Amino acid sequence: MVDTRFYRDPFLDDRGTPRRLRGAAILSGSAKIVEMAGRLGFDTVWLEMEHGGATFSEIELLCMAAEAGGAVPTVRLANHHRENVLKALEVGAKIVVVPMVNTPESLVKWCKPVSFPQLGNVALTLEAVP
Repeated sequence: MVDTRFYRDPFLDDRGTPRRLRGAAILSGSAKIVEMAGRLGFDTVWLEMEHGGATFSEIELLCMAAEAGGAVPTVRLANHHRENVLKALEVGAKIVVVPMVNTPESLVKWCKPVSFPQLGNVALTLEAVP
């Protein structure tokens, strides 16, 4: 069971009923605008890497701004390379949109390397590594 103090499924309401997210696409790269979108009531903020020039350093700041405003950061990657999926998750994306995944087979191919052992191949370390 997931401890909901630290994680809440954005696709479920407080009763566990599926819901749609209302989102805003922010292409300006402004952390202030991203935070404001959340404070205005948008559930998610779409951060663009495929058709924009944002770097992972910028995306990290924008993800923090989204969460500070109460929104879930959604990041569309520039490509479907495994390292970019992992990096997006590391810098704070909660929802990752992977371009060029058009079939169920390609979805499985790209989910497995970034999933925890029950579903895929990502290792989980619970102790600090020197």
